[in-house]
Amino acid sequence: MASGESTAIEQVSQIPAYQPGTDWETLIQSADEVLGYDLARDELADDLVGVPFVITGVVFRPGVMRDKKQQAYVSCETRISNKLDLRAINGRREGSRLPRLSDLDALTFSPNSHVVFNDGSTGVYRQMVQYLWTRKFITLKAPVSEAGSYGESSFDLPPGDWTGTPQGRAGVTESGFHTYSANLLLYCPRGLRLSLYENEYTQTGKTRYIG
Repeated sequence: MASGESTAIEQVSQIPAYQPGTDWETLIQSADEVLGYDLARDELADDLVGVPFVITGVVFRPGVMRDKKQQAYVSCETRISNKLDLRAINGRREGSRLPRLSDLDALTFSPNSHVVFNDGSTGVYRQMVQYLWTRKFITLKAPVSEAGSYGESSFDLPPGDWTGTPQGRAGVTESGFHTYSANLLLYCPRGLRLSLYENEYTQTGKTRYIG
């Protein structure tokens, strides 16, 4: 080897062979772990009201048809805080007209859980598009309208109607629907909150918001 040259030695880790009879704790300590997410579907998402979490990623997928146009919904990938305060959570649940919890074990998701929830409303969806636009992950056609009923705000638009995605990953499904995903770190110290009412877009009379 000539003077001044260096070689990079690849380090290959060996996966230990499974030994029958190994106790569970010992087994998982030496195992690689798959990072998965529990799905907070429908009413289960209410258990995120008042619960601090960090949104670590978003994925925009094909949603429902409205006015003969396919809209999108956003999947928010989150990690729940490792410390939960029952008193604070109950106070926020009361603000969203949810019953108080007797203890933290009553929550569906435990501290440090990885949870994904979906939203296609004027609540979380609109908030996430606004956040991505503000942080310059995406670009929108000017002038940008920030408020209004569903469809009146620029933040209600599906990815195919955005003008660009400088950050993140854009894609197209076989049906031609434009998708989008991005990694991020958005801390939500108050979790979700609920706005309870009924209109033509919220048949259950409920819209979820961050914070």
